[in-house]
Amino acid sequence: KKEERKILSNADVYKVSTIKKDPDYNIFAETGWMKNKFIFRNESFETLAQEMERIYNVKINIENPKMQNYSITCIFEDETVQQALDELKQIAHFSYKIHNDEITIQ
Repeated sequence: KKEERKILSNADVYKVSTIKKDPDYNIFAETGWMKNKFIFRNESFETLAQEMERIYNVKINIENPKMQNYSITCIFEDETVQQALDELKQIAHFSYKIHNDEITIQ
């Protein structure tokens, strides 16, 4: 009888890690969304934009190449997408335009 072997790809490998409460906000970043809180610690602006697309159901285009890897630490709590962008532009010094559900970061 021939032995069957299953070959795992990188997509099949999972990692279990401990989650910790955010010391500043006393909440788990991974479950904060359940309380309408979104915590980002040292995330690239590109990653943050992808999450904002999901949270706010918008499309974000980053035209400014300096913004792609700009590191951001922030929390959103019940903000609209425009309020969140206004807060972010105070930190990262960019401008943006909103047209319907599409946002362009300049």
